[in-house]
Amino acid sequence: MSEAELHSIKQRLQQGRVSKARRGALGFRVPTGYVRQRSGEITFDPDDQVQTVIRLIFRKFEELGTLNAVLRYLVQHDIQLGIRARESPGVGELEWHRPNRMTLQNLLKHPIYAGAYAYGRRQVDPRRKVPGQPSTGRVHVDRTQWFAFLKDRVPAYITWEQYE
Repeated sequence: MSEAELHSIKQRLQQGRVSKARRGALGFRVPTGYVRQRSGEITFDPDDQVQTVIRLIFRKFEELGTLNAVLRYLVQHDIQLGIRARESPGVGELEWHRPNRMTLQNLLKHPIYAGAYAYGRRQVDPRRKVPGQPSTGRVHVDRTQWFAFLKDRVPAYITWEQYE
């Protein structure tokens, strides 16, 4: 009986998260170039250099057309990404890191940069889950399957047309 209760509680918690996300009220880690205010509002990073680098990345991607070309440009010109520390010590402090392919790919694919609040872009596929490894089985799903998608909820670095 207790197994069934635990499953029921887990389901209710998940439904609560989804319900909060559909209202646009569920908090999540914001990507590079954004900060979450104490009020919960998502705003541009207050550091102008961070904003400039993010805008440069999108401008260069539009100009050069490929992720590898943008990465090559950033490395050749020794341009680094300003990333807010998420762990102690120094939570919230700005750190400068060399760009890498995965960071740029996540930046270019995240709908928040076009001003959209999205939740559920990556979901767990039970068929791909490895027993005993909790972080396995995550897959990207089509936008129609996202739990929440709300346009024009946060400040945007690019237009929605550019994002698509």
